[in-house]
Amino acid sequence: MSEERYVIKKVLNNNVVFAKNNVGQDVVLTGLGLGFQRKKQDLVDNSRIEHIFTLEAPKTSGKLAALLEQIPIEYFYISDKIKKLAERRLKKSLSQNIYVTLCDHIFYSVHRLSQGLVFENQMMWEISRFYQEEYKVACDAIKIINNELKINLPESEASFIALHIINAEIHGDQIQAVVEMTKLIKGILNIVQYEFHMEFDENSISFTRFVLHLKFFSQRLITHEKSMGEAGFLFDQIKENMPDAFRCTKKIDEYIKSIYSYSISKNEFVYLTLHIQRLLTNNKK
Repeated sequence: MSEERYVIKKVLNNNVVFAKNNVGQDVVLTGLGLGFQRKKQDLVDNSRIEHIFTLEAPKTSGKLAALLEQIPIEYFYISDKIKKLAERRLKKSLSQNIYVTLCDHIFYSVHRLSQGLVFENQMMWEISRFYQEEYKVACDAIKIINNELKINLPESEASFIALHIINAEIHGDQIQAVVEMTKLIKGILNIVQYEFHMEFDENSISFTRFVLHLKFFSQRLITHEKSMGEAGFLFDQIKENMPDAFRCTKKIDEYIKSIYSYSISKNEFVYLTLHIQRLLTNNKK
């Protein structure tokens, strides 16, 4: 079997090159002196390669190459560690775009810290509540960053890291989409809570399932994905048999129309109503 050949596309610095492999995939290669006195179209000296990172999306490749010309490669290594940790713990494949967004975020977070600037995420409580597993991973990511860079980023940074992880989970391009999803979940929960003057049992299965449904629902709405399933045939039944939950869903529909100019489909109406009914039943118990 022939040895893998790497053709240089761009030398980022003496130790990092951007290249293509045998099958035309973009790769980031690192190694001591790997880029020294090398130029575009040169073959890489494989004996110097220490790490190989294969990139699948051309769009990500270009952004990452531009970013790595501006920041130390250590931030890329850290982002890769966090990505692998998140994928292992969440049992999901994350978009490689996280290399770009997370590298950039960590670099500027460290820069802000050196100037004594610490930003508070106003949605920290909601993120830690609605995306508990991602937030736990983000807290461990802060430990990785602090250990690797010998700094002391505060745990409050975890909510920002979690946003990048969630965005990579849904293969999103913009962090703002995750922020909007979180706001939407919070808004819907507030409507249910005020409508029935109830306190949620956040440890209950019904609440956990409702929040999980809202996460997927908000993702579909914000990213303009197709509505789920075929449950519209139950619309008339739930309207008759679950009047209180149905009325609450109608208020949610009006809320969403006022903000997003989007009308909930019959399928979504049915699923939301069923989840709200389960919350009501659980609350009575």
